[in-house]
Amino acid sequence: MSDPRELLEQAAESRQTLQLRSKDGEWVSGRVLRIERAGIVVALETPSFSSGEDVRAWITLEGQSYTFSASVLRSGVPIPNRSGAGLLLGYLDDFQADAPAPDKPRTQTSAQIEVLPAKGRGLFLLGGDVRLVDLSVTQLAFAVPQSTALKFVQGGKVRVRFTPEGGPAYLVDGEIRRLVPGDGHYLYGLHFDGVQDAQHHLQVISDFSS
Repeated sequence: MSDPRELLEQAAESRQTLQLRSKDGEWVSGRVLRIERAGIVVALETPSFSSGEDVRAWITLEGQSYTFSASVLRSGVPIPNRSGAGLLLGYLDDFQADAPAPDKPRTQTSAQIEVLPAKGRGLFLLGGDVRLVDLSVTQLAFAVPQSTALKFVQGGKVRVRFTPEGGPAYLVDGEIRRLVPGDGHYLYGLHFDGVQDAQHHLQVISDFSS
């Protein structure tokens, strides 16, 4: 097999796509942007991994497929002139050639709202134990069972991802303004802030409220 660093340098030159997944997660599409001394910088369409996570990567170069393991050294790496999220992957190891293609990432089949903490995976508000209580242009409220591992703190900064059925995702910043313990659940009140496009924001909220 060719030298792994040479392979990744080729991938960066051509902005090659690759797939990433955590141990129990699904494959997420990304793109190799550049090589740094510590590792490689990868751009993702949406935040999907946090610092410290171990991931597996799959990539194809000139008709040859490879997999390798890596660790997320840093999330939120700036991506010049690009929307999305950047990761710095380091501790690259266990390169294998002739790797079978990963399972096709699951497509979004229904509308979904996800609250994303600063690090780690988010909380889905539709179709599970978590319940969306209220949604307006300025805020949303949701109830979370006390048995749910993921908890938010009052005053904490989050992001909210709206994914309409068959449409592109919309991300907006928010802050947890209210936290009320209830009978077997926590009621959270989240306020939207940092809205960049008020008209688009209004349309998204309207679509999810109808």
